[in-house]
Amino acid sequence: MRARKARDYILRSIGEPMALGDIASRNGMSISTLQRVFKTCFGTTVHEFVRTRRLELARLALLDKGLTVGEAAFQAGYSSPANFSTAFQRAFGYRPSACLRG
Repeated sequence: MRARKARDYILRSIGEPMALGDIASRNGMSISTLQRVFKTCFGTTVHEFVRTRRLELARLALLDKGLTVGEAAFQAGYSSPANFSTAFQRAFGYRPSACLRG
C-alpha cells in the first residue's frame, strides 16, 4: 500500500524535479524504507522507475507532438540531448531521432 501511494505521487508529479527525500517524507517514510518497499513491490528502484517513465513520456512526445530531440530531452529532465539519446537508446533499442516525423 505504501509503495503504491508513493508510485501514485511520483506519477502525479513526474514533470517536476523530485528527490528521494521529498518522495519519502510526503509518503510518511524514511528514504531507506521507501527504497525497500518500492523495490519489493515493483521490482525496480524509485530512481529507475522515474527515469523509465520520463523516457516513455518523452518517446510519446516525439511520436505524437513532434518535439525535437532537444525538447524531449529537456522534458525528460536531461540537460544534455546526448545523454538523453544514450539513455533512450538503452531503454528502447533505437535512437530518439527514429521517432521524429519525416
